Amino acid sequence: MPIYNPPPLPPTYPPSAHHTTHETGGTDALTTLSAGIVNTGTLPDAQLSVNVAHRDQVNTFVTDQVIAGNPFSRFVLRDNSQAADARLCTLINSGQSLYVQNTNDAMSTVASTPLQLTRTGDAKVGQDLYEKGRTLALGHYQTIPYSAGNFSSNVGTWTVDAGDVPLLAYSVIGKTMWITFQVVTTSVTGSPTTLRIALPSGFTAANTGPSPIFHQNGGSTWQIGMAQPAGGGTQVNLYVDAGGTVAWATATNSLPIYGTCLVFVS
Repeated sequence: MPIYNPPPLPPTYPPSAHHTTHETGGTDALTTLSAGIVNTGTLPDAQLSVNVAHRDQVNTFVTDQVIAGNPFSRFVLRDNSQAADARLCTLINSGQSLYVQNTNDAMSTVASTPLQLTRTGDAKVGQDLYEKGRTLALGHYQTIPYSAGNFSSNVGTWTVDAGDVPLLAYSVIGKTMWITFQVVTTSVTGSPTTLRIALPSGFTAANTGPSPIFHQNGGSTWQIGMAQPAGGGTQVNLYVDAGGTVAWATATNSLPIYGTCLVFVS
């Protein structure tokens, strides 16, 4: 074995300094990196933890989420398909109440509060309530358009002209209806015991229950009769008296009947 004295020097001497940056194409893996030194650039979504929510994806949260604020907390829903100042609806927790409010783009309330739910259990609605898919607001009266077919009798005829109906309307809450009527100068033939007014809007009476009515049968004196919906039927029956057996007298443009009948509807 040859012995060199002194030993030979490297091909390049002195040796160059170690690079301070990672070279492109290098094979040495960077296995440990502190996030504290990452202060520029963009991390790709694929490198983020599965616990990070994404703005452009559906996120599923597996624990409660809390929106906290002082003096209130607010959750904002934006419908970008709507015009300016008509896009925002907010859910607000303030002063021991939960509010649903519509706001303009500056977050100012644009109308009365549609809904307020208090911690004690009260519900306050700014406008009307609609239930069961109905177009009539809860508790409002709806005029029933005139139709000669709304008026009939068990025998003979009951003729009610358009000008004979100053009032025919109904209101319904849940399954309880009130139908109120004023008919004047009507005509009767054939001595019927039952005059009938059709229930509106396809309603069917679920049960029977009498209500008083006022009429001038056979003269000019006001008398008390009875209105009773037909159970399972689609009309209110009008009787001269509570017994329902007295016939309505023949009348020519002279019989008035007034009343409000309670109807339980299905």
